[in-house]
Amino acid sequence: MRALAHACHPLEPGRAESILSTRPTLTTLHTGAPGMTAIHGTAYPRLRSTLSDKELEEIYPPPTPDDLAFIHRVTKSTVATCGGIVLLKTWQRLGYFPLLDTLPPRLSQHRATTMGVLSPSVLLQHYEQRRLREWHIPQIRAHLGITAFSDGGRRVLLEALLTAAQSKDIVADLINVGLEALVEARVVLQICTLRFHTCSPNS
Repeated sequence: MRALAHACHPLEPGRAESILSTRPTLTTLHTGAPGMTAIHGTAYPRLRSTLSDKELEEIYPPPTPDDLAFIHRVTKSTVATCGGIVLLKTWQRLGYFPLLDTLPPRLSQHRATTMGVLSPSVLLQHYEQRRLREWHIPQIRAHLGITAFSDGGRRVLLEALLTAAQSKDIVADLINVGLEALVEARVVLQICTLRFHTCSPNS
């Protein structure tokens, strides 16, 4: 991410605000490109494609009565309920809202089975097509007391990185500091895949 490139070296106080005024990105480029840190080398929470039944139960437990009461308040159909529950429970595990078509089939099936749904892939596809996700994400944020990255998350991230960069110069360590700061501030993480891109100041 652009911020990490700046944060790899100690910064003069006068430059901090100029960096904070830029728009950092948690983006990914093609695997193997230079200047990247592999996501599996960081603490960034990832979806595991292979999970046993026991692990599914432990990592993605059934919705609580509070979860169900909330979802029933904000949904009006089976499609909306299924998608809303999956979005809620995956955020509780990952700290970000994944694209539902990227979920491992076993995870979708596990979550749907607890709700008595037999064909989750079809329902989740309709959920995305109807853009119900856009309606539910603000509702889920309010329910869980979390903040969108666009609402102060950038400053939380960069302030943590600027402080850490005074004593750390390994990109993976800096990414982990940023992730921890966002989690502690209850800020929704950005979706990242494969690798974090670290840009030079002039890129």
